[in-house]
Amino acid sequence: NGFSFEDGFVIAPNWKRAVENGLIEWKETDILEIVLALKAGSLGIKQIEVPQLKNTDYLKFNEYKKIKIGKDYSVLANAVRPDFALIHAQYCDLEGNVFIEDPLIDRLIAGASKKIIVTVEKIVKSVKNATISQEKIDCIVHAKNGAMPTSCFGFYDYNLKGIRSHLMKSKAGKTSEIIDFSAKSVFSRSSIDNMIIAMAGLIKNGTSVATGVASPLPMIGVMFAKESGKKFDYFNCGSGSINPVLKEPAYSSVTISALLQKQSFMELPDVWEHALKGEIDTMFFGAVQISGSGDVNITCIGDYKKPKVKLPGPAGAVTLRDLCRNAVIVTQRHTKKTFVEEVDFVSSSTDKDTIAITNLCVLKLGGKPEILYTYADSSIEEVAANTCFELECRNSRIAEGITAKDMKILSKIDKHSIRYKIG
Repeated sequence: NGFSFEDGFVIAPNWKRAVENGLIEWKETDILEIVLALKAGSLGIKQIEVPQLKNTDYLKFNEYKKIKIGKDYSVLANAVRPDFALIHAQYCDLEGNVFIEDPLIDRLIAGASKKIIVTVEKIVKSVKNATISQEKIDCIVHAKNGAMPTSCFGFYDYNLKGIRSHLMKSKAGKTSEIIDFSAKSVFSRSSIDNMIIAMAGLIKNGTSVATGVASPLPMIGVMFAKESGKKFDYFNCGSGSINPVLKEPAYSSVTISALLQKQSFMELPDVWEHALKGEIDTMFFGAVQISGSGDVNITCIGDYKKPKVKLPGPAGAVTLRDLCRNAVIVTQRHTKKTFVEEVDFVSSSTDKDTIAITNLCVLKLGGKPEILYTYADSSIEEVAANTCFELECRNSRIAEGITAKDMKILSKIDKHSIRYKIG
């Protein structure tokens, strides 16, 4: 639903406005349901079981048939069979075979769709290992720069001027379409550095770590942990890269740089296969509203059917948050608007305790929310004043200040101080 770049996180403005004004009917859900519904469409079956879809208000607003499994249950989702798939690719050959270098979900979409239209950057004599074979494609269009102003791996990165121009034209006189949660907040440089060090501290040797589709700051936390000498596997969900070599931070975790040098590539449907096997130890998630019990809202402010503010949506957080061993919530805005008594919409929740890393402290959310530690330049009183629910603090400590060694690592991995510009 959106894109993270130099100006913050923005949702497609016209779509967002239509939802907020009640001009369209809409349904939102976890990516796992979309992946499985497309899989059902490709297999020609009408419904498919969606495991782990629980602890969310989507179950109240979306219609599902429930299946009882012991004390728990799963839901059935209807198959998705698009009339048309519009896909952009790097290459096609003279016979019409298409090759996509980074087919995160393209293969699945093509398999489920009735007709496939592909735009390509370049026509070549032949391609090896076609991503989509010619007999499945209805139309191919040679469209150089066809993905602009967004990116096409191997050809160009996203065009900042083009994105800003599109947003300005879409605003129709409105002053802001970049949602409140991504507006630049007032924070000290040390608070950002503290958050990065805290995230890196949660990453252990010999584990597997994942970041989501809008996680530029957690990505720097991963870089810090790597530079500190820790050995672990890292999956960048936004690009599909496993153990990418990240030479510098980016304003978006969906970055071409993650595709340049990598150990391997994983298509999006395979993420849940790994998660269901318990192969994701730690994953970082974002949030707009967070409650003491660990409920998270990243769906909407106000009524779901006609929200006051449409938020980015959960991506895969509904299911992945429960499947990974350690779910970590990250927010740069520790305020009473973020840490609320009750969220407007439960996008995701979990029965497990959840760690939250903020610009003021590190919390443990769940049955008894508590402050694990504050930073050297924050305090328990400041945390309490910016939180709407009670926090236990008897065992809270003050973290060690940022050391010269920490600053050396931060300066090495982020030579241009991009971390301070991420909103």
